[in-house]
Amino acid sequence: MGASQRMKGQRGEREAVSLLRQSLGAAIVEDRDLAQCRDGGGDVRIPAARVVVEVKRTQARAVPTWLAQAHATAAGIGPTWVGAVLWRRNRSPWRAWVAAPETAIVAGRDGVDLETWLAWVRGRLTMPVEDSK
Repeated sequence: MGASQRMKGQRGEREAVSLLRQSLGAAIVEDRDLAQCRDGGGDVRIPAARVVVEVKRTQARAVPTWLAQAHATAAGIGPTWVGAVLWRRNRSPWRAWVAAPETAIVAGRDGVDLETWLAWVRGRLTMPVEDSK
């Protein structure tokens, strides 16, 4: 991966964190863990909702691969955690998928819009918080 691709991904992560903090509150959205590559910690964590988010800012779409990554990351954190993917292509809105087949938010090939996904996350915020590993 070239430097420009890495920078685009980092800008995408910062953009997603900013959107999530504006929508959900800065106190409940954790920025990516610098040790994520080593530990598999995901790009963004929302502990109060037990959601870990993989952020993808790329033209190419690889949803099955991303969902598998998000699911594995969530499973590594704890049994009640759910993995999600936020993806944005150039000049397009954010789309979201959830890596849990039992979740009503799973929306097929094109995912769901950001507001629908945020409503799902807000619904999980009422769940009691457990300690992560």
